[in-house]
Amino acid sequence: MANRAQSENYYTHLNNNIRSTDDISFKLLGLVPLFSGSGILVALLRSEYFWSPAIYAMAAFGGLITFGLFRWELRNIQNCLWLIKCGKALEEAEDATRAGQFYRRPGVPMGIGKTEAEKLIYGVTIFTWLLLPWLVYTTAQAKTNNIPPVNQTLNYIYIAFAVIVGSFTLVSMAAPLNVDPGEEK
Repeated sequence: MANRAQSENYYTHLNNNIRSTDDISFKLLGLVPLFSGSGILVALLRSEYFWSPAIYAMAAFGGLITFGLFRWELRNIQNCLWLIKCGKALEEAEDATRAGQFYRRPGVPMGIGKTEAEKLIYGVTIFTWLLLPWLVYTTAQAKTNNIPPVNQTLNYIYIAFAVIVGSFTLVSMAAPLNVDPGEEK
């Protein structure tokens, strides 16, 4: 009887932890694109007044913060997948003949689930931040019909930065998430 109570308590904690990770994910998933989109939109709408080398710093800051949140979110997803794996094992051990919340659950539609959607949303947000200097520059050029001055050295440094952050983002999006216990570094 005590073993059954322990299993139910464990199962309850698994569900609460999954709800907690999902709650954090959905809050971030709503706020990150909203604030990023707002900042980028303001920069584009005010581009004729806004073009300055400081736009590189703003874009780098936005891109790095979003990338950091994305990496943290990948860890959150990894924890959630591990909790689901534990719940599946518990349900399978309890009664392997019926489907449960975790065991024998249906697959995601068209192979695109929460994880893939989050990777897409964060990836698009990061790449938009990284493209911001060129978006602002071309918008300012189109609005004022002249070419704002550009510091080529700063431009090349930013291009190198954007390539590095973009590469890390692509690798983060493509890499599988390890959910096997004991392999964390």
